Amino acid sequence: MKIKGELGFDAADNFFISAGRIKLLKAVDETGSISQAAKHVGLSYKAAWDAIQLMNEVSESPLVLKKTGGAGGGGAELSPYAAKLITSYDLVNNKLSSIMSEIQENIHDLDELLIALRRLSMKTSVRNQYFGKIKEINLGQVNAEVIVSLKGGDEIAATITKTSVERLGLKVGGEAFSMVKASSVIISDPSVKGKLSVRNFLTGTVEDLDAGEVNAFVTIKLEGGSELTGVITKESLAALGLKKGSKISGAFKASSVIIGVND
Repeated sequence: MKIKGELGFDAADNFFISAGRIKLLKAVDETGSISQAAKHVGLSYKAAWDAIQLMNEVSESPLVLKKTGGAGGGGAELSPYAAKLITSYDLVNNKLSSIMSEIQENIHDLDELLIALRRLSMKTSVRNQYFGKIKEINLGQVNAEVIVSLKGGDEIAATITKTSVERLGLKVGGEAFSMVKASSVIISDPSVKGKLSVRNFLTGTVEDLDAGEVNAFVTIKLEGGSELTGVITKESLAALGLKKGSKISGAFKASSVIIGVND
């Protein structure tokens, strides 16, 4: 599959010059006749005539001039303005084609591109969103533990129902989104690891602090490169003595993690 782009010129809020219409103008220039140009580009005479009339109306200057005759198919020629327009269009279109070719050369896996586009198009109200591969699925009688491996080696464990595992089509090695609300993340000192009743305990450094009147959002740059944001009170922020670069951890329950997949 090839990546293609089509150039169009816009004037007075009316899209009036497309690749097809440039082709029609060139045909008029070559044949000296609207009727012959219409045949050349595969249009009916009326369709070609209407297109030329519209272009003449919205253009700064007329593009096609009648030499003799009328709407019955008399001679026609391009105006100097039309000739300049075609030259400009070809110059820009050649540049666009060059850019498209460069993009094409740098895309080695179209499926990978489509997946990336789907990731960008996904919008949710959840602050922390991650994309990774499923490392483990541990099935119980009712629930299942799903472990998703993120970039850099960080891992997130989620507890969902066995029905959800089947409905989402989850399998080891498959791709999945994992999401957790900032309000579910406990900001704590790394030294308390193992002392909290949470499944997920991720450590990193403070990347950003956004303090409000009551609460503060703390964004942690995890060791693997991902970011995790949690919300704490201003009092807790002061007690922890946090500043950018401080060593800190974010903890959250496996039941707080939402798992999703692309269709």
